[in-house]
Amino acid sequence: TFIALDKMEPFYGKSQEPIDLPTNSKRLFDLVKMKEGERYKGAFYYALRNTLVTGDTDSARQIAYGRDKRWRVVTLDGVMIETSGSMAGGGNTVIKGLMSKVTCDINPKEVEKMGNDIRQEEATLTKLSEGKSRLDVEIRELARKIGVDKMEKQKCEQALKSHVKQQRRLEEEIPFLEKQLSDITTDETQLAALNKRLATEQLKLDEVLLVAGEKDKMIRRCEEEVSKLNKKHLKPQQ
Repeated sequence: TFIALDKMEPFYGKSQEPIDLPTNSKRLFDLVKMKEGERYKGAFYYALRNTLVTGDTDSARQIAYGRDKRWRVVTLDGVMIETSGSMAGGGNTVIKGLMSKVTCDINPKEVEKMGNDIRQEEATLTKLSEGKSRLDVEIRELARKIGVDKMEKQKCEQALKSHVKQQRRLEEEIPFLEKQLSDITTDETQLAALNKRLATEQLKLDEVLLVAGEKDKMIRRCEEEVSKLNKKHLKPQQ
């Protein structure tokens, strides 16, 4: 388990708060002697909190099951009583004077290196999260554009069908009109109007075909872009 020292400052403050201890007990935290002085006190308090030390099991029970407050208590022979009331440990050998000899041999350079590594990993994670968020936004925007383009394509296809039907009707009228023209005196004005109308409809049809083709190309480009973004989004997770 790793403890980040820069997160331990609040616990150092709590360790300095005054506390009323029961009779015949000492706080385990106060018995720990550290080579680096104040540097690691927050981390030790985080682990030990207000665990008390007493000489024997009877005293430990009296303190742990106090009337006003329950304590976590450990004895010199290894018995531990939790605030929940459970008791564990113990032995035949009494360990004398051990608490006053506890020292902490920690290499400050190693601790600093671990802190730098953690900060670097956190920065990398933040960068990846931001990149993922940007990709998600781009994918949603491209999906929206694809939806719009598909709707436009459907409209173009409907317009194309309408113009095709109209062109067929005009083409069907041509033989009938040509027969009428052969039976009567040729009306150059009416013929010119029909040819102009036919040419206009042909231009509209060509324009609709062109727009439909462009929309189809745009949809394919958007779908290819979404595929690339999805691959780019999934690659860091692999």
